[in-house]
Amino acid sequence: MDTFLKDRGFIYLVGFFIVTSLLLWLFAKQLTEFDIDTTVVLSGNLILFSSTFMTYRIYSRQIKGKTGHGVVRNVYAGFVLKFFILATTAMVYFYFAKQINLRGVMVCLILYLIYNFISTLFASANKEQHAPPAAHAKHKHQ
Repeated sequence: MDTFLKDRGFIYLVGFFIVTSLLLWLFAKQLTEFDIDTTVVLSGNLILFSSTFMTYRIYSRQIKGKTGHGVVRNVYAGFVLKFFILATTAMVYFYFAKQINLRGVMVCLILYLIYNFISTLFASANKEQHAPPAAHAKHKHQ
């Protein structure tokens, strides 16, 4: 876990979560004027951070994988996990909300795209850093 806390991708995810939450909290009044329910967005931000954290852990396991199918399996498992978490959350919100705040949901969609970008960017960067050296690549003998 100690190495995970030093991971740049993890630090960016936590930083983005904290900055986003602070901005939503500080500008709650202004967002309400634009008909954006900050409770919906703050809740969505927390759920997105939690699900992205879990899938980032799964993506990070691909570093240790030596086969291509292991990488695909981990990425697919992360996608399925995140999909079910977010789909279940959305269904619960749509079912129990007295009035659906569409603008808040759209802000959550934008946050989803940003979280997804951060997690895949740094997981793939970690994979490239831990790739086998070029000496193991196909080479010609003279």
